[in-house]
Amino acid sequence: MSAQRRAPHRRRFAAPLQATLVLSGVLLAACAPPPAPPPAPLTVAGRAGDLPARRLEVVSQALAMTGQPYRSGGAAPGGFDCSGLVSYAYAQAGFRLPRRAIEQAERARRLPPRALQPGDLLFFRIDGTVSHVGIYMGDGRMVHAPSSGKTVRVDTIDARYWAPRYAGAIPMQQLLADAS
Repeated sequence: MSAQRRAPHRRRFAAPLQATLVLSGVLLAACAPPPAPPPAPLTVAGRAGDLPARRLEVVSQALAMTGQPYRSGGAAPGGFDCSGLVSYAYAQAGFRLPRRAIEQAERARRLPPRALQPGDLLFFRIDGTVSHVGIYMGDGRMVHAPSSGKTVRVDTIDARYWAPRYAGAIPMQQLLADAS
């Protein structure tokens, strides 16, 4: 019987206690700083003075397309060929490049891998002619759209397939100077 007498007391205090807890939660939430806004998309303003930011922008744009399918003639999300990926990533950073790898390679020169910087364009000879391009990421890696049936991906430039086919590079600072 004593348990039955205590039950009404518990109910009598439960409602005010719940209200106090809810009100405390609301007041604490009101004192909290507003949630942080989502990060702004990576953009780069300016010209050659922003070279490190431009490098990051180009590499980031190309990496964002990792997993997109290879599509001959493709130059937009949904499908890329090698030069389409390069053109797309550079366009997102504010540069217009020739569409085809052979045209992009006209000013390429042979650079040793230790001289490469992120954002530099790498060219490769396939079947004796320059017909493949990728974007150097740093640490001996490139992002590129390899070939039909594959997707945009990251490969090492010293891989058995790519190393002997390396034809040269265009440093990003040369592209910036040419665009000025």
